[in-house]
Amino acid sequence: MNADDITAGLTAEIAKRAKLAPEQIKPDAHFVVDLGLSSLDMLGVLAFAEKTYGARFPDEILAELTTLSKAIEAVRTHQCERTEAEQ
Repeated sequence: MNADDITAGLTAEIAKRAKLAPEQIKPDAHFVVDLGLSSLDMLGVLAFAEKTYGARFPDEILAELTTLSKAIEAVRTHQCERTEAEQ
């Protein structure tokens, strides 16, 4: 899955949870401060990313995943690690 697919999917999921149009989700908008997501919403976004893209996020980075751009980078990084480990 390429970066554009990940970006589109995560943007749509975040927009749905924030009750905003996808074009209103900016890459560096903070999930809580700017978009008003709750901690449960954020966990839902991460669960969506894990299920949809096969990523597994280490517990120590979860608190750092606060923006769309950080979430995209984490999916790309940890999707590859999981794929290589499973081979």
